[in-house]
Amino acid sequence: MTRILFTLCLLFPFLSFAQPAADVEKSVNHLLHFIARSDAIFIRNGSEYTGKQASDHLRKKYEHFKKEIKTPEDFIRLAATKSATSGKPYVIRLKGGREIPSAEWLTGILREFRGSKQL
Repeated sequence: MTRILFTLCLLFPFLSFAQPAADVEKSVNHLLHFIARSDAIFIRNGSEYTGKQASDHLRKKYEHFKKEIKTPEDFIRLAATKSATSGKPYVIRLKGGREIPSAEWLTGILREFRGSKQL
């Protein structure tokens, strides 16, 4: 059986085990909406942005990378982790002043979103 699956993967590399596009879109839109209404400060290339500004920027990056994004994790990795221009990581400053990488913050939000869908 394993040999058959391996052969199918070689013969049909276009087969994907990714989530359906509608599920990815729903998850990414949830993340973007969460960011937009967040009171966190988004630090990109040394400048600070509101949640709304960050969401607008990440939506543009999402559209740019859309063909490559097959999962919400792809969105986080490709569009919401670092600057495509400078390579510097995006940082989130939470209300209490603590700063964390955006990928860590968004992965937690995604985990909570998925958990709430299980209920």
